Amino acid sequence: MTSTITESFPSIPLEELVAGIAGYDALQLPQKLAFLSRLVDAHVTLSLVWGPGWSFRRARRLEAGSRPEKVDDLIWRKGTLAALGRANPVGFDVLYVADRMNTALSEARAVHDRVAVAEFAIRAGRQTRIAPIGEFAQIQRTGRGHLSGDASAAITGTMNACSPDEGLALVLTDSFLLEVFLNDDSYLCSSHIARALFAKNDAVRVIAFPSRRLVGALNFAVRVDTFWQDWALVGARAGEARHLGCSFYQLGNVQAIDGVYVDGTLRWQAVADREKILIEPYWPISEH
Repeated sequence: MTSTITESFPSIPLEELVAGIAGYDALQLPQKLAFLSRLVDAHVTLSLVWGPGWSFRRARRLEAGSRPEKVDDLIWRKGTLAALGRANPVGFDVLYVADRMNTALSEARAVHDRVAVAEFAIRAGRQTRIAPIGEFAQIQRTGRGHLSGDASAAITGTMNACSPDEGLALVLTDSFLLEVFLNDDSYLCSSHIARALFAKNDAVRVIAFPSRRLVGALNFAVRVDTFWQDWALVGARAGEARHLGCSFYQLGNVQAIDGVYVDGTLRWQAVADREKILIEPYWPISEH
């Protein structure tokens, strides 16, 4: 993993930024969106380059007794207009994945449900660029970012090289964007922030953000236009999800895929409840 900071430090003076944040709630939606656009344009963009070795999960609730039959049933709805989501405006396709199974099931609001959990990984020889929301604030508060790992020390050094007002403006902007992103139940402002981040740096393929449903967990919104070039399906399980409490789950009556046919049809077999199979070769075998 490598990190990149590509822009200069925030150009909005600190006192102007403070006043703008204080008056944000009184603004009408068009003015809110304009202010958020200005913050994204002025804000330093941190992006992290990740390669193979990371796994991401996506969960779906199913009808009783059913299971996905094709890869398409595990991903996004093809041939339909993308619905408004926290990290995407209407018509802009992203695939939402999570850091772990418990996160994915929590985001799917599973309780006692039939579910499918798919596992994706970055393909061998490929990499993707991830822009996390709130990473500067996390590093400033704890010394280590959610995603930055050992690069956190270098990012801290970069922030410390700022003037005091610049450093405050940087962390304040990052914190405010994260607050709006996570607390916007209409998704109109949060999706605007995500789209602005994608538009600002075309190399960014993933927006990362903390889960609102599971403290400490992470979600990822992945652009789908080049998804299969950089990602692969490496496994999937279907079973009965039981919520134990505090967003911990068990799966029972589990089946797992042990292969995928050329046309995307999934091949299933019964496995032990805690067993999972990493399919080999992963799907798709060749780039689309």
